[in-house]
Amino acid sequence: MGQELDSEEWLMEQSHRRHERTKEWLSARVVKRPALVAAALVAAAGALLFFDNVHDAADADAFSALIGCEEQSMSMPGCYSSTTIAPAPVIQTTGWQDVPVPGPSPDRRDRSPRRAWQQENNNSSLEPEYTLVEVCAKSPDLAVTHCRAHTTTELHARIKADASNDDKAGFLISGRVLSADGESLEGVSVVALPERLDDDAIKLSDNLRFWTVTDTLGAYSFRGLPAGEYMIRSSRQGSYQPARVYARTGIDYANLVMARNSEMLVEGRVLGGFGEPIEGVTVFPTLLGQASVQTGVDGRFELPLLVKPGIKLLTLQFQMAGYKDQSSRVQLGSDSEPVTDEVKVVMDMVQSWTSLEGTVTDDEGQPLAGRRVELRPQSGRRAQTTETDSSGRYAFAFVDSPADYRLVVSGSSAFKDVERDIRVTNNGEEVDVVAEAYRFGTVVGRLVNQHGFPVSDFELVLKNVESLKPDAVVRTDSLGNFEVPAAPAGDLVISSVSTPSILVKGLHLEPGELIDISMVLDLGDHAIRGQVVDSLGNPVSASRVILNWSHRDEQLDTYTTRRTATDSQGRFAFSNLGPGPHSLKVDAPGFLGIEIDHDLSQQGYDLTVRLN
Repeated sequence: MGQELDSEEWLMEQSHRRHERTKEWLSARVVKRPALVAAALVAAAGALLFFDNVHDAADADAFSALIGCEEQSMSMPGCYSSTTIAPAPVIQTTGWQDVPVPGPSPDRRDRSPRRAWQQENNNSSLEPEYTLVEVCAKSPDLAVTHCRAHTTTELHARIKADASNDDKAGFLISGRVLSADGESLEGVSVVALPERLDDDAIKLSDNLRFWTVTDTLGAYSFRGLPAGEYMIRSSRQGSYQPARVYARTGIDYANLVMARNSEMLVEGRVLGGFGEPIEGVTVFPTLLGQASVQTGVDGRFELPLLVKPGIKLLTLQFQMAGYKDQSSRVQLGSDSEPVTDEVKVVMDMVQSWTSLEGTVTDDEGQPLAGRRVELRPQSGRRAQTTETDSSGRYAFAFVDSPADYRLVVSGSSAFKDVERDIRVTNNGEEVDVVAEAYRFGTVVGRLVNQHGFPVSDFELVLKNVESLKPDAVVRTDSLGNFEVPAAPAGDLVISSVSTPSILVKGLHLEPGELIDISMVLDLGDHAIRGQVVDSLGNPVSASRVILNWSHRDEQLDTYTTRRTATDSQGRFAFSNLGPGPHSLKVDAPGFLGIEIDHDLSQQGYDLTVRLN
């Protein structure tokens, strides 16, 4: 009994001593503590930006524990050194090279499948040589997408890697991320999203993605990819806008050039036909993502713009009820040379309105419902759109007249598109349209390289030139063969979804006809490496380099195109080329473009391009 009392007295004494030490610590840090708490609140606000509304209680508890660690200087049980906890939320993943993951830490994973890599990278724990693996699957309500990491073993088991390709190094895509000035951009998150995979056993019902960050030279590398084609996309980095490129595994020169937007201000005034200012006119630019403004009581407006490099001209549209639409072309400058000329626009009042109606039928007189009908003014003003109802009727209630228009009716995949120039008068118009149905035939063929070897797993788009939409998308089999059993008759073109891009012209199909074609793709084991320099021999960075190849036979004309950009040293490269002559086109801002014929079979793989 005495020992128990002694133990209780000892515990009380220890508790009293801890209390006194705490008071001393608080009095010594009376100034530092507000700053520490403020820092914790800032960290909390930053981390909350990564939280979705669907986070469960465990996330909130873990985050509360993290704030507690911040306030106690990481001295609480369960707290870890700041060197083992990333300063920003990051999806804990195991890379293809089995990257070691830090020890236990609060689960602050971003539940969104895109935010993790789209946010600017502030996490130094993501080393550029690692390929991070992530699989996202939508929840049953399709409202939220959840992601989880996979280890190398789990992912290989998931994609059912066969014995012939059981190398954990897998396939490679690499390149560099550059600014428009050729500067290497470090710390940019880059993601590889599968577009098409060669192995049909790999299911893309879940969202499989790979991501990494660029090193000090702006280089990135994805290793261990399943064979196929990917969209490579960079995240936003400060004022630099995201960039994307499509690449197939085995490509090691998939460079991304990130453009920096310029901030500009366009000012102007809108007047009526008698010189009076017009208030409330909506002014909007034709550039995507730009906001519109309205004129004030004095008819003036100020339109702030965020413009991508290379855009020198801009069209402004002016709209106001009771007035005819107007447009104005504006010459843009740059950050150093902003827009200085004031835009002045005169808008005339609408003198009369009328209506335009009609019926859309097929060539057998049957009404076509749900067809998109567009009325485009010949003067370049904004078009009006509508759809046909169940009886094939369409109507535009308010049409400025008299005026000239182009009426465009979309025929979808079964009918040809219809375009007709019309003049609308003051008496109302009734314009009926007959859409001609496609007649079908069959196209079979094969895709080979210059040596006659089949090109497998390559996607092709077959399109009738009189239609605005793709008519068929097919993929070549293991022998390079493909078939389109219901190809719309007429003049056809074949292009590619996969890279390199291909365009095949000269194909004509009669109704009920079966044609058999053979197409040649510029694909092989050759490469071109080069450097772009100016007249003094200095490297020209961020130059646009386009490599073209063509093949002509009695029936078809085939064109293959590849694109890249030079790095900070003016260097560029193309791989997986076939032999023979190619055409190289190079241009850069401030230089005259140049086009060079280069025969790989005779002139080798290395060349220097000089710009003036």
